[in-house]
Amino acid sequence: MYVKIPGKILEVNPLCEEPNRREDNRSDEELIHEALRFYAENRFDEDDEEYAWWEAKPMRPFYDRHSPEIVERARKLCQSPSALERTVGADILNQVIQAIRDTDNEEMLGSLTEINHDLLAMLEVEQDAEVLGSIIAALGHLLHVNQYQSDIVTVLSKWQHHPAAEVRHAVTGALWGTTDERAVEMLLGLMVDDDADVRDWATFGLGSVREEDTPDIREALANRLDDPNAIVAGEALVGLARRGDQRAVNSLLNMQPFTAEDEHTLEYEALVKAGISTGDPRLLPLLEPVYQAKLLAKDDAIPHDLALAYDACHRGTPADREDKW
Repeated sequence: MYVKIPGKILEVNPLCEEPNRREDNRSDEELIHEALRFYAENRFDEDDEEYAWWEAKPMRPFYDRHSPEIVERARKLCQSPSALERTVGADILNQVIQAIRDTDNEEMLGSLTEINHDLLAMLEVEQDAEVLGSIIAALGHLLHVNQYQSDIVTVLSKWQHHPAAEVRHAVTGALWGTTDERAVEMLLGLMVDDDADVRDWATFGLGSVREEDTPDIREALANRLDDPNAIVAGEALVGLARRGDQRAVNSLLNMQPFTAEDEHTLEYEALVKAGISTGDPRLLPLLEPVYQAKLLAKDDAIPHDLALAYDACHRGTPADREDKW
């Protein structure tokens, strides 16, 4: 699973990015009990900040404690008649998959085959949309393991048109990290989904996570510039800007100059990316106020990307290829 914040792409588990986190001495049973309690009391609200909600989940210890015992307990939860317990079980397996993958734990690598089998079996019979979302999110992390990619993408292709938006949303996020070429076509289709959150993740996935650059991708991004949802339109603008597309430059030139307060907007991110990828001098008046404000702020260094964009537009040539992405 990934979460997206303007200017950043975070692959969850962000939980492992806490070097000072104390060891959790609770028993496996206590950790699972707390996870079940939390899920029962805190249903996901799409109006909440997604990153904050995921951060609050009591899943952290399961990333660290990816033992055979935890796997077995999670598998039992996945077989429960309770949808809530099946959701928690799938989310625990999600953490275990990431931990095994990230740490190259050879002793646990064999567990991935069993986990993959269990998740695919669950997918064949599950009816609850929230549980389906958790299963698909976990499978999304298995897509980073080459031996499972082809089979999982084939399975996910059957779920991209599911009537529940949260299921299609999960499919969209799962497709970001695979190198399977079919994922691009699936994301292109999801970019025109009826649900704005699905379009958002599909547009972000193709525009900012993946690096393919084809006429079809550019056209699809350009078609979303007028999306009724401002976030989707912003993600499309960023995607085109990263690729140095003139349509992104034209859109930016119709905007007012940016200020330091705009730094965390998608439009500002697009401006910086367009500056880096095109070096178009016409973007300088938009970059100038933020650049000068950073110069005047003694304790506020000029961000690397802003410096690259500013220098590229002064030269009138794009930055080096490795800096564009």
